[in-house]
This record gives sequence, C-alpha cells and structure tokens, in this order.
Amino acid sequence: MTFAYGARIEVYGLQPNYGPSVGGTSVIVHGKNFVPAVDLNAKPTFTCRFGFFPVLASNALGEEVTATTATCRSPPHAVGFVSVEVSAGPGNFTTFGVVFEFQAAHEPEVLFPPTGLASGGTLVTVAGANFIASNQQWGYGHGNTAQPGSGGGIFLGSGSDAMKGKDALSCRFGGVGAYTVGASAVSSAVLRCETPTFSDAAVGRSLSVDTSTNAGEDFTGSQTYFEPLAEALVLSLSPPAGTSGGGTVVNVFGAGFTVDEPVWCKFGTTGPIPAEYRAENIVRCKSPAKATNMAVPLEVSRGNTFDLTRNNVIFSI
Repeated sequence: MTFAYGARIEVYGLQPNYGPSVGGTSVIVHGKNFVPAVDLNAKPTFTCRFGFFPVLASNALGEEVTATTATCRSPPHAVGFVSVEVSAGPGNFTTFGVVFEFQAAHEPEVLFPPTGLASGGTLVTVAGANFIASNQQWGYGHGNTAQPGSGGGIFLGSGSDAMKGKDALSCRFGGVGAYTVGASAVSSAVLRCETPTFSDAAVGRSLSVDTSTNAGEDFTGSQTYFEPLAEALVLSLSPPAGTSGGGTVVNVFGAGFTVDEPVWCKFGTTGPIPAEYRAENIVRCKSPAKATNMAVPLEVSRGNTFDLTRNNVIFSI
C-alpha cells in the first residue's frame, strides 16, 4: 500500500459568495494546491462542501479543477450562511470557514411602464421582494441595497477580480443571451433599471424581464414583460395655433401612432394630456389654457407618458 503526502490545500474566497436558496449557483472557489498528488489506486475527486452538503466539482469544459480554482454548483439549502470547505479526495475537508450565503429568492412581480422606446433609455421600475445583497460585497452590508458599479460579486480577500465592477443587481430583457443592464435598488422591494437599445427584431415583441442579485450568475424565472416600441414622430399640426383659454382641438400628424397603444400630448411643460387616435398616424388632443401668449413645442409620447418625441413642432397660443 502506498501513502502519498500532498501540499496543504488552502481556500481564499468564493465568486460569487451568495445565491438563491433553491441552489444551482455556479461558484468558483479560489485557493491553493487544489490539484492533488497522483493516487496510484484511483483518481481522487475534488469536492466542495456547503455546510454539511458535499458537491462534486465540475469537470465541464472551461470549469476543470486547476491548482487555484474549482467550480461547484450550490445545492438547495435553507436561507442562511454556511461555510464552504473543499477536499481533493477521500479524507478531511479544509477548515478555513469561507462563507456562502443562501438568500431567499428575489421575486419580481410588477414592472412599470410595460412599454418604451426601442432606442432605449426608459427608466423601468420593478416591484417585488428580496432585492438585497450579501454581507461580503464591497461597499454595502447585508440587507442594504446594491447599487450599480458597486463591484458586486468580488469576495473580500479572494484575490480575484473577474467580477469586479459588475453590477450586483441587474435586469435582463428577452431571456438568456439577450439584453442585460445594471439596476439600482430603491429598497429591498423596488429596483430600477434603464432599458438598453433593442434591435429591430425586438420591436413590438413582448420580452420577458427577469432580475439577478449576484452579478448575473442567477436570474429569476420571469413574471414580467416589456415591449419595445418604434419611435413616434410629429410632422405637423392642424391648426398650428389656438386661444389662451385652451380647448383647441389639435390634429397631430406624424408616424408611429397605432390604435393599440395609447398616446399623450405635451404642450411645452404642460402635460401629459390624453390624445385620441383618429386614423393611421393621426391623433388629436385639446390644448391647455395658458396665462400668456407663447409658442411651445408639441411633443407626444406613445405607450407611456415618459418617452417624448423631440421634433420641436411649434404650437402657438
């Protein structure tokens, strides 16, 4: 019988160091001496242990165990903190006490507005639960909201910067491989993200929207949807002027007006004022009262009251 001595295995950190309690988070363990001495009788198996639950390291392409890294998927576990230790084969596990947090699954439930310009820039609010970060992240503590640019995902003392600078919170539009943007949390129940620029193929489609609290490692199953819209255009007005008392019915001629999406008018700083769809690319709205005579741009928004045209077609009062 042959007995082999190996160098002492050390664990420095995890990346990421938290994930949902349902498990399945791909966790990279950083350390030293992970590749063991050759076992003459059998090939040793590298194992991670989350609390009391052992998990075999992945040997998938790009995830092979190296001298300094190993990738393990977190098992399902109750919400809370556990230590993650490793073993390079049959025998003892390390005792470094590196912590992984199992979090209650975040739950996006409502998204507003559900439509916006395909050119991007719509500020979307997502309401739900459990939009919180770990206590091991740079710049914020457990229960505090994570902010874009916080460097979420870098474990203190890990010596790895692969996730440094990534947004701890993020929104994803359109599922895997589609559009992912950073988000900021107003509270543990509300987060906001700005829509990206969508391709022409996405215009008019209902895109699933899901969220991540660990720099995109895990996303929720989608319960919310967003539809990118083609940009509206204001070309001319009839009549181009009205009285200061308001109430002038103004026909707005343009492009991008459809019967299935509501449209609003804004006269200078006054609005939004609901518009009535009249025909293809024609809507009409009533002018507001103004205390003094002035010339103001009449702009419209389609689908929501935030994304206005910028055509600067003038209405005189």
